[in-house]
Amino acid sequence: MASILRAIIINTEHRQWTAAMEILAWNTDKQRMTTMDVEFTKENTTWFDGCARQSDIQKITDLDGGLLISKAGYYYPVWIGGKSRANVEYSRKIARELEKLALIP
Repeated sequence: MASILRAIIINTEHRQWTAAMEILAWNTDKQRMTTMDVEFTKENTTWFDGCARQSDIQKITDLDGGLLISKAGYYYPVWIGGKSRANVEYSRKIARELEKLALIP
């Protein structure tokens, strides 16, 4: 995946972390790949443990008025406008169904 890690800041005292990067993601609104600046934080990202396959969803992130769905393997993330982690009830399963629907031509 084409991503450039710009900064990782870990505050061990408060167990907080931040990762800011520029990523290439499939934008379902524009129907093309776009470069997005994203900051993964505890407040905007839900991580899922137990990814048995590379196609399993590893994390979902609220980003720019939409939802960024990232898989465990070397897949490009998918950004879906107008959705959020709350819309998918912070669920990997519901996020996967939303991703499938968004990718139907």
